[in-house]
Amino acid sequence: MQAFFQDRAKAVVESRLAAQLERAPNGELRRIALDKLRQNPFQPRAHIDEDRLAELAETIAKDGLIQAITVRRREGEESYDIIAGHRRAAAFKLLLERATDDAERARWTAIPAQEKLEIDDALMARLALHENFQREDLSPVEAADALAAYQAQHGLQTAQLAEELGLEYKRVQRLLRLTGAPAAVRDGVTRGVMVPVVGEAGEPLTTPKGRMKQEHRHLDLLVAIEVIRAHDHFAKKKPKKAEEETAKLVERILSEGWGFRRVSEEVERILGRGEKGAGRSDAARIDASNEGPADKPLFTKDESRLTVFLARASAHVAEHPQRAALEQELEGLLGAIRSR
Repeated sequence: MQAFFQDRAKAVVESRLAAQLERAPNGELRRIALDKLRQNPFQPRAHIDEDRLAELAETIAKDGLIQAITVRRREGEESYDIIAGHRRAAAFKLLLERATDDAERARWTAIPAQEKLEIDDALMARLALHENFQREDLSPVEAADALAAYQAQHGLQTAQLAEELGLEYKRVQRLLRLTGAPAAVRDGVTRGVMVPVVGEAGEPLTTPKGRMKQEHRHLDLLVAIEVIRAHDHFAKKKPKKAEEETAKLVERILSEGWGFRRVSEEVERILGRGEKGAGRSDAARIDASNEGPADKPLFTKDESRLTVFLARASAHVAEHPQRAALEQELEGLLGAIRSR
């Protein structure tokens, strides 16, 4: 059931992208050599999950490419910027690297691509952000940097930025807090750390082959905002040691597996009860901010955001005894969204 709604959500997202591109006239639909392709200069994603990329490559090798990528030609050059389909192009490159004979290499050396005409930089940036914000593996730091660049380029207020991109206002406001975050926080969000897995008694657990079990931990967005709050305090009280103190706090949070409540309590302890506003997390401050509309809904009318939410929600009812009825209810919601 979860896969069903994820597929539906993906279809709605792709249809929204298609609608945004519809006004641009088509060029040729043809195969373009991989070495002629360039990344969208406004692409927010700096990293592609290798395991997911390998799965996509295997699917393409087995079933072929279902949908051509979309490109625009660079002015005065024999090269093309990818508008949509970065992962598909990366999968072709992976298959080309794995090719073992000339026939196989010939199959993957070029990819079907639809050229689009009259695509300006503003639309390129909007499409890149829209496409990538639907994917769960986009790092909050990547998202924050892309939003900040788009905001600066177009001179937008935060509320205008959220409205133009169809994103929830509070989420955008929180993400933008990461743009000026210290390196320790940004690394904690993006890279995280590998820590040993321990049992109930605190003993390290091992795999059947005797290797130490490890798990990956990273700062989520709300925790990162709380750490930034502590960093701001360190910068005022002991500026020369602010980076060091922040790095120590991030290390403790990740190594000891603190949740948001524990982090918030520690930040309140660092700030002290005398600070104005103590007792409220930065997330709560943002929620109460007067910068944006007070009645801003949790989700905007952007159908893709709603369908992604429903896709995630469906995971919680997959084993429910009333599964069939819930499936019908969720499908009805999706139908109502699509009919807007």
